[in-house]
Amino acid sequence: MGKLGIAASILEAEHNSKIYLDPDADGPLDFREIKDDSWHNTFCKMAHANVALRDIDTIFDNVSIITFNYDRCIEHYVANSLANYLRMSLEEAQQLTQQLEIIHPYGQVGRLPWQNPIDGGCAYGQTANWNLLLTAAKQLRTFTERVEQETVLDTMRDRLTRAQCVVFLGFSYGDMNMELMTMDNGGLRRRVFGTSIGMSVPNTDAAKAAISKNFSPEGFSHIETVDLVPLTCNGLLTDYWKPILQPIAG
Repeated sequence: MGKLGIAASILEAEHNSKIYLDPDADGPLDFREIKDDSWHNTFCKMAHANVALRDIDTIFDNVSIITFNYDRCIEHYVANSLANYLRMSLEEAQQLTQQLEIIHPYGQVGRLPWQNPIDGGCAYGQTANWNLLLTAAKQLRTFTERVEQETVLDTMRDRLTRAQCVVFLGFSYGDMNMELMTMDNGGLRRRVFGTSIGMSVPNTDAAKAAISKNFSPEGFSHIETVDLVPLTCNGLLTDYWKPILQPIAG
């Protein structure tokens, strides 16, 4: 019953969010009516900054997102944001968003209809019936359950190994989730940025040490810098926009 309750709560939260869009609406969200200071907005701007329209289908070529949340707000937001900003149809924006790799290690309350056209999926904030909740609950793992799908773990660690830049947003740096991101080999040298708002100096230092350890399994550092700063998620992306996007020389 616990997972049924989680699924119901997540779908209700999606429905009550300011980015909820009635399924019968004509077109994407109207962002002029949304006071938007979320990190999702800044992320979308970073993704298509200085990209020519002819190359727009490449904007997510070097981006992967690992989210430990059950909701689909990232997928939903990005598709609607691209439709608004790039003046394309919502269907075209959804197709472009399909190219953004979003990994949910603990599962999600179903794939959105445009992500799962065969089975119909589960709309963002959909009013849940019993069958929908049963289906959604089967796709969830709780925090105390081990993520044992080797494909998911291998994909996560591969993306982290190949990343030149890793950004932690709203992350607690808990032992269990940090363990999931332990690398088998150090891979590329990388910069690490993360939010630490509300964390004490000792806890921030401990989080930095855990990152350095997990990202340097061979005993030598694969970290160029670790910057954990007391900013909101949007504040971090806004203030560190250029360092995040700057490639590492060599």
